[in-house]
Amino acid sequence: MMKALCSALVKAQAEIGVAIKDATNPHFRSKYADLASVVAAIKPAAAKHGIGYVQTFRESQNGVTVETIIVHESGETMLTGPLFVPASKQDAQGYGSAITYARRYSLQTAFGVPSDDDDGNAAAASAPKHSPMPAALDADPVKVSKVVSAVCDLYEVSLRGDDVSYALKETLAGLEQEEKLAVWAALKSQSKIRAWIKEQEKAP
Repeated sequence: MMKALCSALVKAQAEIGVAIKDATNPHFRSKYADLASVVAAIKPAAAKHGIGYVQTFRESQNGVTVETIIVHESGETMLTGPLFVPASKQDAQGYGSAITYARRYSLQTAFGVPSDDDDGNAAAASAPKHSPMPAALDADPVKVSKVVSAVCDLYEVSLRGDDVSYALKETLAGLEQEEKLAVWAALKSQSKIRAWIKEQEKAP
């Protein structure tokens, strides 16, 4: 039982804001929330309610595996599950990039941190994150929106040459059929991302 941790986490999540997109992806010419922005979004509310976290990582074949462990001042802990991210290059830079990405993505997912808009005009590349969900689909719009946002972020990362097929599969895993349909519908105007998803799903 994790009554104290669960109670504190619910209160903290109600106060956690968005992660500001202040880092720039030169290849996609768009902004994204880096690790520092995600930490900044989480820390005040988490500390207020006695929550902290640690991130463990281990080297895996051709990549790294990171796990975020949420801890409470009561001593209760919650494991969020391992996340594997392949290294784009088998060198220090490749592994360093994989660790940073894995830490950010694992932390953002563990606390349910959304990212803000690139700007008030909502550029075309960001449109899928705000596309309305079809009313006929019985899906949780908040959950679907988070998945769509995560998919778009992964697509941006893939444009740097990083292999994120495993991370994409993890993001889509566990979705109900109506939720999958809602995610696909939200990406209706993004044929490139749809095609990319199909390619990634075929990856071993």
